[in-house]
Amino acid sequence: MPDESTRPPEEENPGHSTAPRDRKFNRLTHGCRSEQILIPGEDPAEFEFLINGWLDAYDPQDPIAQNLVEELAKAHWFLKRNEKWLHQIQTRLPYDAWLWTDENHKLLANTMRYKTTAERAFFRWYKALETHYNREFHRNQLAERARARAAELSLQWLDKKQQLAAESLKTEQFAHILGDDQVCATTLAPTNQQIKDRAAARPEPPKFITRVLHFRHGVPRAYDWVNPDLIRREFETIGVQTMLYTDWLAIVQREEAAGTGHLGPAPSVQFLSFPPDAS
Repeated sequence: MPDESTRPPEEENPGHSTAPRDRKFNRLTHGCRSEQILIPGEDPAEFEFLINGWLDAYDPQDPIAQNLVEELAKAHWFLKRNEKWLHQIQTRLPYDAWLWTDENHKLLANTMRYKTTAERAFFRWYKALETHYNREFHRNQLAERARARAAELSLQWLDKKQQLAAESLKTEQFAHILGDDQVCATTLAPTNQQIKDRAAARPEPPKFITRVLHFRHGVPRAYDWVNPDLIRREFETIGVQTMLYTDWLAIVQREEAAGTGHLGPAPSVQFLSFPPDAS
């Protein structure tokens, strides 16, 4: 009578199979648990077609998937066998159920039970195979996600390194300029000496220095060299200078020698903010 397949085995971590396709199912043609898979009257070509159908559908690439496809194919074959047997018995029973003998009832009940068992085995192996492939798909998704995140972090670090390298090439100095044409005071942060001390403590001095000039009450006459227009003379404005660090050192030396406490003359100033309309 029909084979009652055992439940699917516990799965392990998959590997990769390099066996040729025509060798993957050799043991199917040699029996299962000492029982023949093909019995007299069954068509080997149909069995091979069924096996190849499941193989083509899943194309197992690891031992676990290979075993699950094999077991599913056998379960399918056993189910087909039991369905044929049940059909044979049903077609040969007397049409009038009142004429059935006890042997008829017993034979039909047993065959239906075997068919149900084979059907449950088929669906059990199918579920096991689908679970394996879903697990592998999820595992591959997680691996791809992990690789993508790792690559993203690597790119972010490269960007960060570039930013750090760019920052290492420059430094900034803020000049707060208060007053009018009669009284004008300039305060630097950091001071010239602080910038020199920090540069001396670095492996290499900065390449560039940016001065941000904040004219709190407009540009006084002491800073005419920035070429302010009439509006910027009256209203708060901000300008920026960028120069080589070596040029900044020379400019600072001239500023200190002048003794005015003011900046410049120096490279041209780019105004960042636009003062309000004087009207």
